[in-house]
Amino acid sequence: MSSVNVYTGLWIDWSGGHLFGATITVTAARGAFVVAFIALFVQVASSHLWDLMTFAWHQYRAASQYQDGVYRQHQVILRNSSTPATTLWSFMKVFWAWRSRAENIFFRTLPLVVVASLYMVGAIAAGISSSQMVSTSGIVVLAQSSSCGDWKGLGAISDLDRPSLLASIGFYGESLLSASTSYARSCYNNATSSVACNVFATRQVPWQSDYNATCPFAPGTCIGSDTSALQLDTGQLDSHTVLGLNAAPKNRVTYRRVTTCAPLKTHDRITWQNASQSDNGSELSPDPFAVPRNSQYELFHYGNQVTPIRNWTYIADSLEANLSVSYDFVTAIYEPGFVVSFIPSPDFNRSDADVNLSFLSVNSVMFTEPVDDPMFSAHQPHFLPSADSNLTFYEPENKTYYTSDNLANVIGCTDQHQFCNPRLPPHIGCTPLAGLYEVGKSLDNLSTNPLQAATATLIFNILSFWQVGLFMLSLRPADLLAQRELQAQGLFSLPLPNNQWTIELQAWHSTVMAFLQALLVGRALGPTDPNDGKWIIPLNDTVGHQLCHAQKIRTSGEYANISAFGLVATLALGSLIIVLNLSLGVLVGWMQQRRGNINQKRLEWICDEELQLQRVAYERSGMGTWEGISKFIPTTVHREQLRPLADAGFQPTWSRPPQGLPLATGLPLVHPPNPEPQVLDAKAVDQSASSVNSLSIQSTDVAVAVNTAQSTASFLSVNLSLPTLGDLLAAENF
Repeated sequence: MSSVNVYTGLWIDWSGGHLFGATITVTAARGAFVVAFIALFVQVASSHLWDLMTFAWHQYRAASQYQDGVYRQHQVILRNSSTPATTLWSFMKVFWAWRSRAENIFFRTLPLVVVASLYMVGAIAAGISSSQMVSTSGIVVLAQSSSCGDWKGLGAISDLDRPSLLASIGFYGESLLSASTSYARSCYNNATSSVACNVFATRQVPWQSDYNATCPFAPGTCIGSDTSALQLDTGQLDSHTVLGLNAAPKNRVTYRRVTTCAPLKTHDRITWQNASQSDNGSELSPDPFAVPRNSQYELFHYGNQVTPIRNWTYIADSLEANLSVSYDFVTAIYEPGFVVSFIPSPDFNRSDADVNLSFLSVNSVMFTEPVDDPMFSAHQPHFLPSADSNLTFYEPENKTYYTSDNLANVIGCTDQHQFCNPRLPPHIGCTPLAGLYEVGKSLDNLSTNPLQAATATLIFNILSFWQVGLFMLSLRPADLLAQRELQAQGLFSLPLPNNQWTIELQAWHSTVMAFLQALLVGRALGPTDPNDGKWIIPLNDTVGHQLCHAQKIRTSGEYANISAFGLVATLALGSLIIVLNLSLGVLVGWMQQRRGNINQKRLEWICDEELQLQRVAYERSGMGTWEGISKFIPTTVHREQLRPLADAGFQPTWSRPPQGLPLATGLPLVHPPNPEPQVLDAKAVDQSASSVNSLSIQSTDVAVAVNTAQSTASFLSVNLSLPTLGDLLAAENF
């Protein structure tokens, strides 16, 4: 599918409705870019959503009571979480470190681990599913072409141009029919996933088969019982869903086709005549230039030919049948009100259907076994002795074969068509189920809107112009499935099943339906030969342009479809999450200040922030003059230099925590009398300093400088800049 044949941009695929059907068609390269962007955006949005969850989780768990180290570490992890994976790993490390030190460590850690794990899996699933809003394989797109339109009729051109037009139409129709035959055999009733089947909006036109239908002609004319016919009924085919003409429900029509076929009796419908009995046989012979020959003709009487006028329907030549290999196939057709090739006799005349009589000549084909199928009936034994062994290169010599019982066998079919306006009840919104010509006269009675009327007319014109409405007319010997069983250049055939005629009809019905699909797409795309564009009727009305840009087709690899709804929803929801997370601190702080509800949870959120913890560590090492201690990012004075904590002799030690309110309150610590620290530096602090709690983290440089209790207290008051409640109340950022 070339780039000029596909519309790119925003359009509505009405299969999904106005909202979910909004589609953006782009080239495959741009589609790949969109996929990458969406994946990255979803990842960013999911990380911000995780921040919101950990904020809510942290605040839900925050408490002013004394808690053990596991709780405090969990809170710090939640406060400084970056991704679910790192959070999960941190929780597991805390569990392992405290496994023999804390009570119920497993059950305290399990909910945290489970939630982080589930979110991580959900984020991965969201990233994968987000890519589904961009499709590239077997996607439905809109066809577009400047050559869209109907072929001109012979009456619209000069006599000199008619041969060229007929040649162009013939070549186009033949190539499209051959392609439809191949498509039907490969893609109809076949589970193959071949890319070649991704052509039409609907892979195949559905229908129901009835193998016990009533004979479509007078009783007693069909072989077997009067209820042994085959009926193929498509039901009401939606112009949008099945035929691919993209339209809202109010602008659709339905089309139904019912084909009923049965093998016909021939014994009372045949007369014989020698070739020499009438003008050297030229009157009887299908070949007007026939020469006298010793042969007989078998004349089939199911009605009279119209052009040329004959009192028989079909003629078979016995000599030609004996000399010809492979099959011959000829069809006579009749449309009530619009006679085509013959006028049926009363037993075969239907006023409510088009009539097709097809004559199959098996000729000299020899079957390896008797054939009971009524269309290929062969029970006449033919023995090939060893003298003919040079001809029997398929089977061994001295073999009995079976030849046809008749010069020709006949199968009769009726075609009925119906158009409906699905917005109305069937009894007032449908044409009669009748022949195509009669149905065409009733299209104006469907009470359709302009787009519905144009759609029904479009389908009708294709059925009529290309004679798709006549089921058997285009069938050629090469289209028979039995042709596949021929061997030795058509001289021999493998056995055929007893129901070969039903197999052939269903296969041909598949071809006819595929041909209809191909003609609709072909109209939208225009002729395959650019030089044939001059034979296309130019469009000059709005409705015609709408239909030309309404045909849906499938393509793979060259284009991508983006769900406009999915894209907008993803961007909107993701952007909302990102903005909410970035502004949550300010919003919550502002709301709490207005409500006078600044509490312990907010203070704990600030103090558990990793940069605040770093500030405290530096202050306790005696480094830095810090500002903004109640904000997210504490800062030092201008250009103040800090050594690494490791270079400052920063060493962790264990000491009993001071009693009183937690550090996050910002209130002065209340020390119990005569505390007994677990670890003291004897060189730095003498016995008189025992009235002060040891710091959880000490700096060796500071310990050397502080050697009395008074100097220690002075250090605490000057260098340990704990956030005060006033500082936190004045905070503008959360």
